[in-house]
Amino acid sequence: MDDQEDSLLKRCVDGSCGEELKEKPTLADIRRWSSTNWKKAFGVNIYKLNGNTFLFEFPNKHMAEQTLQGQWRWKNCSFHLEWWNPLIGNIPNSLTCKETWIRVVGIPLHLWSQKVFQEIGEVCGGWIATEEETELKNHMKWARIQVASDGRKIPKEVSIERNGITYHF
Repeated sequence: MDDQEDSLLKRCVDGSCGEELKEKPTLADIRRWSSTNWKKAFGVNIYKLNGNTFLFEFPNKHMAEQTLQGQWRWKNCSFHLEWWNPLIGNIPNSLTCKETWIRVVGIPLHLWSQKVFQEIGEVCGGWIATEEETELKNHMKWARIQVASDGRKIPKEVSIERNGITYHF
């Protein structure tokens, strides 16, 4: 591991709700929650990992240490924070994954709709959800769609036909 990677890891923390939740937090939920609750932590990059686990990349180690010292709650759930380690976010071989996220690149503006996302999701194992940022058109480089699949049998390309034109994603 080079110094740059080591420096990054020393300021990364993962966080999750220990209990099973009826309402799972979205990335947007956790971003709002952290900016409201972590008054001294700013410039934190947040990434969704598996399940209810999120990765927090702090600008520096000191800010991460201060945040780790607090007791945090998301809604009625104790939100547990710990230093990142290489096993965070990995799914053990003994567990089977029933859902996965796919990224679909190249969807033209006139096809950017929930109906098309669901159609693509059905071809890839069964549509479950569309990422909030995709629905809000926060970026349009790609769409993120959650599908009912372990990810092993997702087609490399999906075709959608509209008005006699076939689009390949």
